[in-house]
Amino acid sequence: MAESVKHYQISDLIEFEGKSYSAKDIYHAFSESVTSERFERIKEVVAQRSFHFLPVLEGLYDQGNISAVMRSTEAMGFGELHIVELSDRFKESARVTKGADKWLDIHKWQYSSRCLSSLKARGYQVFATSLDTQNSIADIDYSKPTAFVFGNEKDGVSPELLNACDGKVKIPMYGFVQSFNISVAAALCLSFARHQIRGFENALLTQEEQFNLSAQLMVRAHVNPASIFANIKEHGVN
Repeated sequence: MAESVKHYQISDLIEFEGKSYSAKDIYHAFSESVTSERFERIKEVVAQRSFHFLPVLEGLYDQGNISAVMRSTEAMGFGELHIVELSDRFKESARVTKGADKWLDIHKWQYSSRCLSSLKARGYQVFATSLDTQNSIADIDYSKPTAFVFGNEKDGVSPELLNACDGKVKIPMYGFVQSFNISVAAALCLSFARHQIRGFENALLTQEEQFNLSAQLMVRAHVNPASIFANIKEHGVN
């Protein structure tokens, strides 16, 4: 039986240009300006949104890989991703996220230790992906909020994080090649995790959380949210 762990927070307040608005006011104001198709799609997506599993990218230098992981994270219905930027040097890429970053909560860190401490304080168990283990991604208890760390393309997860994580896991492989591209590995793990969390009551959002997140996503979906906020400030919400 999955434990009821509140490992994420979806606020009922939305910040815009230094001012706070209630999710209720934003929901009603923006629902009138979002197309009915987009409105229904947001509700469908939010009903399946989960913060129960999340990826952590440590020191990746290829922006194309980062973008691909963002896209896979959102496509699998997960709402959060963490990036540890150990260096300012990134390999630029013409590939983009296709808008996936707009729908995700992305947290950036300078230090791996701070990222790990934050996740553990929120109740996540954190595992490093590594070839140097016999533990499979299938051996994890996914009833607990879980994060997987994916290291950079050359060196993998840093020794600091490897030693501090709750354990190491790898994707089972049955051919001659020894590793996957980082974006492929993340996509496989995200898909596997999504399958594993089915049926866990604490893996999805409550009705109140769905409402609050819908309000946030309507703001992100709007081409000119400033105009709606200006109208709220001038006329209030009907």
